Amino acid sequence: MKLVERNVHIDTVEFGSKTSVVKNTLIINRDELLSLIKESSGFEDVRIELALPGDNCRIVRVADVIEPRIKISGCGQVFPGIISPLEIVGDGETVCLKGVAVVETWQMASQVPMVIDMSGPIADISQFSRTNNIVLLAQPLKDMSESEYALALKRASLTMAKYLANAAIEVQTDDLVLYDLNNVREQRESELPRVAYICQIYSIQHLAETLVYGHNSRNIIPTIIHPNEFFDGAIVNLQYDNMSITETTYTYQNHPIIKELYKRHDKDLLFTGVVLRNAPVSLIDKERAAALSAKLAKVYLKADGVVLTKEGGGHPQLDLDFTSKKCEELGIKTVIAIVESLSLSSGGSVNDMTLFNSKTADALVSCGMEEQIEIPKLSKVIGDELSDMQRVKEIEKTPGLSTDVFYQGGLLSNWSIRGILSQFGETIFSTKEY
Repeated sequence: MKLVERNVHIDTVEFGSKTSVVKNTLIINRDELLSLIKESSGFEDVRIELALPGDNCRIVRVADVIEPRIKISGCGQVFPGIISPLEIVGDGETVCLKGVAVVETWQMASQVPMVIDMSGPIADISQFSRTNNIVLLAQPLKDMSESEYALALKRASLTMAKYLANAAIEVQTDDLVLYDLNNVREQRESELPRVAYICQIYSIQHLAETLVYGHNSRNIIPTIIHPNEFFDGAIVNLQYDNMSITETTYTYQNHPIIKELYKRHDKDLLFTGVVLRNAPVSLIDKERAAALSAKLAKVYLKADGVVLTKEGGGHPQLDLDFTSKKCEELGIKTVIAIVESLSLSSGGSVNDMTLFNSKTADALVSCGMEEQIEIPKLSKVIGDELSDMQRVKEIEKTPGLSTDVFYQGGLLSNWSIRGILSQFGETIFSTKEY
């Protein structure tokens, strides 16, 4: 598979009479876009707002974030199995709007209201404070279940992303990026180390899963997937329960570990491919997934080393440990990238930051840890539009949860700020003991 990203860089976004890209400005016909969303998804009401870098503005109740993309050649279309026919993607050419993001807001009761600040101290440390954000505010129908709303919201946001990217098909590309593994099988005599990536996705419960070609991943067994499939939207976030410990679709589309391995491919390592697996609940399923993941990396990808990551919180850490052990038993060296889970009130040390402590998991890269951050009061808030009924449900769902911080500022966990922490390493943070 060979995939070319045709990147068009966007400096700003505005509403206008025709959706187009003019001199690195994305112009959106808001009425046309709203009509498209209303046709494809059933909502009580839909609005679209803009939040641009430097605006004195806070987006709240943030759910997923998506980068606008559309395929112009090759097999299939972006987001297969959800808004496009189910075909294998990852080859051909894909137009990408850089500097733009579609931001979903979740207008139902939530356990963890998330935010993006477009200015102030948080804007310096969150990647989504630097994107031109098109914010989707979709009100659920009164009789909509959470699952129905989640699927409708996902289809709407992905439809928006594809629609916006379509405006750049005829626009001159700012840069081209080729992703090609260069016949890795023919390079087995190379002295360079062969490195694979085992990507562990979240898949454990209702409204807490990642879609693979539009299907839930709760019962998948480990499988080999071409890294280019990530870039075309084969992997999509459908996590609306505890959103803070998940990765965005945007991050999957621009997977930092995969892109770093590509940059180093055929230079100081050979990138041999990706094993995709889930995080099962039962012990036997964890052991099975670990053994199968290690086998695929060793037997089929011929890996000398693997990078391991996870989504989710506590128990998926055990999957990292089990997989690391199975890989090491087969002679594969492992490196784990992880956001640590030290309790803010424990007063512990770095030794308490993971749920495992084994001899094989001895090379860990810190992607930061939870901490409380002071966020300021901003003049405009976008996204806090729950109905009275949903506000009552939210209080019942999470007693003590206050949304005053949306308006007045105050202390907020960095997990609750989209674009600060990433378990895939899309972050400027690490952890240091002192």
